[in-house]
Amino acid sequence: MAGFVLVTGASRGIGRACAERLAADGYGIVTMDLAAPEKLLAGEVFIPVDLSSETATAGALAEATRGRAITRLVNNVGTVRPGSVEEATSADLAAVVSLNLRCSIQCVQALLRPGQMIGFFA
Repeated sequence: MAGFVLVTGASRGIGRACAERLAADGYGIVTMDLAAPEKLLAGEVFIPVDLSSETATAGALAEATRGRAITRLVNNVGTVRPGSVEEATSADLAAVVSLNLRCSIQCVQALLRPGQMIGFFA
């Protein structure tokens, strides 16, 4: 096995395709999503979690990293709240930022080893 990869939002769509490809390439796969995928991949560890919740995400990340070194991350989970700017609410903004940004940073932080540095590039 080539190591473990955490894939968020991996039960369907792009996240599922990423998990399938990584598994085919020999990686161990840990996936997180609200709903389970239709069929688990060989050796896949699925953790059901509402990633929009910081507390729930922390618990799921603790479970994901218990006993395994996850060395790669696919931050696929995300949401949009389409609508006009006139209709947008602060609750909409908070929900989008929480799932799309806070969750990504929280996952990266959980996977860092002590003293390890990581850079973000735009």
